[in-house]
Amino acid sequence: MSVIRELRAAINTVQKKRFMGLTSPQFVYVNTRGLTIFEAWHNEIEAVRKEGNQRTRRVERKLEEQKKEAEKTKKEAEKTKKEAEKTKKEAEKTKKEMKKLQKTQKRMQDWASTIQPLEGIAIEIRLRFFANYEKGMGEKSADITKMIRKGNDAAHTGNVITDTAMISLGHIRNTGLFHELYGITHDTAQCYFSIYSSL
Repeated sequence: MSVIRELRAAINTVQKKRFMGLTSPQFVYVNTRGLTIFEAWHNEIEAVRKEGNQRTRRVERKLEEQKKEAEKTKKEAEKTKKEAEKTKKEAEKTKKEMKKLQKTQKRMQDWASTIQPLEGIAIEIRLRFFANYEKGMGEKSADITKMIRKGNDAAHTGNVITDTAMISLGHIRNTGLFHELYGITHDTAQCYFSIYSSL
């Protein structure tokens, strides 16, 4: 744009002058600053070229910076992606472990609510068996008599807790008889039984 301005100025102020001290003088057109039009153009073009080169270098530097930033962002994105995949795998592993623990907990709860109440009864009855054997071998003691009595009670006395567990396990199927014995239904007894098993 400044070249065009310079041209306009040169057109308005052009003068014909001798150029160099030759025997056959040559004439050129100069502007008011004493520069030939060609010199003014040359200087202007050179300035534009330098400015263009500087701008080109700035743009190239900017592009290089953007390229480096893009590569850095890409690497960070890849790292984040890998970390996310690792976290996902860890979460899946934890989820599987949690399911496994829940199954184990369920088995323990089932054991607590069914097998554990039978444990004491089973021990009393098995101790009675051994005490009766000792008695048959001629052994006599207060402990033997006590074990036999406790085993008889365990085997022949009602126990709503253990019988509820027996129904839950499917060993007792006559729930009507359960109701006649204890005066409550199996479902009602199950509520008390659950409280007992959590203690």
